[in-house]
Amino acid sequence: MDPITQIVTALAAGAASGTADAASSAVKDAYATLRALVAKRLGGRPDAEVVLVRHEQAPEVWRAPLMAELAGAGADGTWIWSGRRGR
Repeated sequence: MDPITQIVTALAAGAASGTADAASSAVKDAYATLRALVAKRLGGRPDAEVVLVRHEQAPEVWRAPLMAELAGAGADGTWIWSGRRGR
């Protein structure tokens, strides 16, 4: 699975489990951390930030637009988490 698909899938799973009463605090914390990292990477791209918020509300509808925004932000490389360019 490519990095962007992994990110979007994890965000969708986290958003879904984050609303469940049974979700552990660890799951909620992991989702919040991932979402914050993605938001930081998309920072400065107003349309991308809107897409991230909308994806949280309707993941299947906003999956493709979020994947496109992540690709535009360079999230298809391993450097997304470290903040460094290069592979």
